[in-house]
Amino acid sequence: MSEVVRYSEAFKLRLAGDVASGKYASLDESKRRNGIRGSSTLRKWIKKYGREMSGILQGPPEAGRGGATQ
Repeated sequence: MSEVVRYSEAFKLRLAGDVASGKYASLDESKRRNGIRGSSTLRKWIKKYGREMSGILQGPPEAGRGGATQ
């Protein structure tokens, strides 16, 4: 039976932010460098913590998508 690994909230937030900012070339690279074994673990963190990172994952608003008009 495999061992269950628990990660701190700070680690999850840092790693989700690092991936969102482009620090890693891919999710696989991020998982490999940080010792994450689960195939969907990092995706779940990005989905969960992305909402808490003030839109880092969404990028700047585009014209025509509810942004300010002049």
